[in-house]
Amino acid sequence: MFAFGIAAEFAARRGDRAEMEGLLGNFAAVVEASGSQPMMVCGLELSRAVDLHVLGDREGAIAAARAATRAIDGSPRFDARYPFDTQAQSMLAHLLVEKGHHAEARPLLEAALPYAPGAASHQLIPFGAWLRADLARALWETGGDRTRARQLASEAIRGYEVMEISDLDEEATTMRRWLDEHPP
Repeated sequence: MFAFGIAAEFAARRGDRAEMEGLLGNFAAVVEASGSQPMMVCGLELSRAVDLHVLGDREGAIAAARAATRAIDGSPRFDARYPFDTQAQSMLAHLLVEKGHHAEARPLLEAALPYAPGAASHQLIPFGAWLRADLARALWETGGDRTRARQLASEAIRGYEVMEISDLDEEATTMRRWLDEHPP
């Protein structure tokens, strides 16, 4: 089932929206056949959010991320037993930070932080680093604790470096530049 989501992301990365939509349609059919269980609906909408983000459709991605959070009752449970809860809220928050909606994103990020992998963790690959980077930006832009924002940015950089994934080098460079542009 989630293979449809992965294949759809590859189609989006190639810029093939029609193929992406077809694969997400197949994913949706499986979800519907399963009785539309909330976690499966959330997984489908998270895949849609990622794919639309890749295609540059920010509004569509935000709408899909909101649908993912609604699928799990619309209120965060943030429990290690329910990883989609944290992922859905964090994806929505990430998209909101990108759009400059830091005040809306900040409480979602704060709630997810205790469930994010640490800066030196390989769990959930870059999730913990991304969350820390987004929270650093949201704190700074909303007048929050700037020392903490810089600390979170540093932790994000360490998280990107620990993973040793070449695609994340740019993320680390971006956060280093952000630290330089946001002195204590």
